[in-house]
Amino acid sequence: MWESISATLNIILWIGAVLGLELVVNTLCGVIYNVGEGKEEFSWKKLLMGIGKALAFYVCVGLLSIAFTMLPFVNAMVVEVFGVELLSSPVLDTLSTAAIFGIAAAAITVQGKKAIEGIFSLAKMSLGNLETEKIENKEE
Repeated sequence: MWESISATLNIILWIGAVLGLELVVNTLCGVIYNVGEGKEEFSWKKLLMGIGKALAFYVCVGLLSIAFTMLPFVNAMVVEVFGVELLSSPVLDTLSTAAIFGIAAAAITVQGKKAIEGIFSLAKMSLGNLETEKIENKEE
């Protein structure tokens, strides 16, 4: 079990690196855009709260991934003690793996979307105005 949890933590560490990069992009773009446009004044408190929320999110993702990693082992203990199999081991292994990668994909997607929106905001572009421009020929 400890080897599986260690492997899960290794995956979560790399996910954390990706999420950290997305957080930096999202935070920098948001702060620069909002302060530059005069929408908000710079606040260390707000910046640290945002970073704290991101860290709490990352810790929760890690803990949930560990919980899903432990499912097959808990099932094996239940079988050993009570002689009843809740779900088959292959099903639990698949559920555990799918849950971990699902959580990772969701976390990266949500933070990535925010980072991309921050880049577009910083570039003063909106996602709805990415139409191609029509060029008209004027005859003189």
